Amino acid sequence: QYAGLLRDQPTTWAKTGAILTAGKAYDRAIAWLADWQTQSGVTPWMLLPLLDSYRATGQDDAALSLARFGRGANDPGDAGAVFAGWLALEAALHGQCDEANEHLVGIDPLGKSDGVKLILTMARVAIDVSEEGPEAFPDAQADLLAAIDACAPADRPPALGRWYLRLVSLLGQKGGWKAKLWAGWQKMKPALRD
Repeated sequence: QYAGLLRDQPTTWAKTGAILTAGKAYDRAIAWLADWQTQSGVTPWMLLPLLDSYRATGQDDAALSLARFGRGANDPGDAGAVFAGWLALEAALHGQCDEANEHLVGIDPLGKSDGVKLILTMARVAIDVSEEGPEAFPDAQADLLAAIDACAPADRPPALGRWYLRLVSLLGQKGGWKAKLWAGWQKMKPALRD
């Protein structure tokens, strides 16, 4: 009934998508926000609910494309850091550490929300252990667990537990025998769940 009115202003359009995402109505949020490319006045923060909804429904390729677009806007706030963090994590999990590091250039976690810091920490941990091996694992593990503890479950992006398990697998492969044991335990009893 009010869809036309809500779509008229970019802010109400974006907030409606955010409410749908917060209510875990991910498919409805995706449908609502699907016209983002034709909406006028769209800024990066307005795309975060769509990014979360894509991730929550397993549409990682669509989320990656959206993150690339959002990162291109060079937003200095949480939105830019989220896009950079997801791109860096994706690249690091695929062994592309140079690309992952490039995504994090200029991103300062200071002052960012705990959910954003957690994504950035996951990316940094993947990079560090991939590049430095077992020597980096103890500090990386401590940083990762601290970031998880600092982030309330309500502040964690949807589907982050799935990405955490991918990260755990990488750490088990690259971080030496202690990391392999820890990864085995984390697969049974993960510190981060969806």
